Amino acid sequence: MKAIITSLLILVILLAGKAEQSRREKRWIAIYEFSRMIKCTTHRSPLSYNRYGCWCGRGGSGKIVDATDRCCYEHDMCYKSLVNSGTCGGGAWWWTNYKRSGCNGCSLSNSGCGAELCYCDQTAARCFSRASFNTAYENYDKGKC
Repeated sequence: MKAIITSLLILVILLAGKAEQSRREKRWIAIYEFSRMIKCTTHRSPLSYNRYGCWCGRGGSGKIVDATDRCCYEHDMCYKSLVNSGTCGGGAWWWTNYKRSGCNGCSLSNSGCGAELCYCDQTAARCFSRASFNTAYENYDKGKC
């Protein structure tokens, strides 16, 4: 009996680890799709937006320095609204992926959280393409925000 319980416990741990790995893989797929949207739409490396201004990249805060930074701010607020509305609640935004259509479109096969995440990313990529890009704000000192 003890061997059966131990075996079941090991199985549960292994399956939980596999589920977590699957979630991480899905998030990287979504980040990859957003990166491809940015590259295709702006013809610029997505990494150039990573630490741009006060709002691009992780942990945006403070003043908005220009139109590109505003795109990042709006993107953050779009994600925040999905979490607050429950559309992507419970951390679902972190492990939900989506499919693109063309350069910066969203596949009609997306649904729920994935469809909304795609819309947020699509809107940001299109915003980047319209906004000026000031190299003075690349790798911006977040202490100035």
